[in-house]
Amino acid sequence: MSDRLDPNTLTDARDIAAYWYERFRSGTVTPEEQQQFEAWLRLDPQHRTQYDRIQALWMATEQALQPCAIPRASNAQKPVKQPRSRRAFLGYGVALAGATGVAVVVGPWQWGGAITYREAFTTAQGEQRNVILPDSSSMMLNTNTVAEVQFSKNKRLVQLRQGEALFDVQTVENAPFVVQMAMGSVQVTGTQFNIYQADQGFTVTVLEGSVQVQTGPRWHRAQQALAAGSALRVTEGMLTAVPADAHKAVAWSEGKVVFRGTPLRDAIQELKRYSDVSVRLTTAQLGQLKVSGVFRVDDPYAFLEALPHIVPVGVKENTQQRVFEIFPLRRIYN
Repeated sequence: MSDRLDPNTLTDARDIAAYWYERFRSGTVTPEEQQQFEAWLRLDPQHRTQYDRIQALWMATEQALQPCAIPRASNAQKPVKQPRSRRAFLGYGVALAGATGVAVVVGPWQWGGAITYREAFTTAQGEQRNVILPDSSSMMLNTNTVAEVQFSKNKRLVQLRQGEALFDVQTVENAPFVVQMAMGSVQVTGTQFNIYQADQGFTVTVLEGSVQVQTGPRWHRAQQALAAGSALRVTEGMLTAVPADAHKAVAWSEGKVVFRGTPLRDAIQELKRYSDVSVRLTTAQLGQLKVSGVFRVDDPYAFLEALPHIVPVGVKENTQQRVFEIFPLRRIYN
């Protein structure tokens, strides 16, 4: 009878990460388990963080705690490896739960040196914030963005948990600048680029210099260099070139949004990132209408006022339901 745990019975992410680390160490992971593991990683960015932490800890520990050679009699019996019980295996989770306190083991090994700077930054809906980092690089955060920054002597890391950021990175010798997302990462030495996370992936637009984009698990990683004037859409395991429009990509840094033949439904969704003004299309067909123009992200009412002059629609405020309704002025055909 197999003593293997069912990961679905575990509730702590650290225990689940330890389970998967042990399974991959065994070298007997099935294709079905591989898919299950990747699905677990996609559920929450913290899952990959926990797995990487456990991997770093055990690799460092195994290197530091190699047993000394002990003379053994020639007729000594080789110990028999006993099956690991469920209770014994959960000891991994207990031991690793305290791993964050063992900075001397995890920190220097994982970061290429002791962490010299650590800070978290957030923006609320409609808020934008420019941050100057210790290396004189800048990071401008768009609406509803969460970023965690950690610097060491040999590595500069930004974990972009959600949202959008415009980076202007200064070159520091032997200290690459890495932006990490749930679906992949972007590495540079010195450049300017924008990252926007949405729809289970992110889009990178390079304004100056070049970057290296990666996605997928370590054992099946896709990567591509991206030069200035180029853009790439990144999802789990997929890198797809997309049209680059630098002005449109970073217009938000000037408090603007640019629409160029944008479907009305997408334009409304974009403005909702910055405001809680409620807008409703009275028919689904209205969402297909194309709109163009430059608008302030902090003034959705100006967009609604201009809309009837751009496409054949009317706008009225439903005061009872506190929503602006967009309705057709004439029949719209596909």
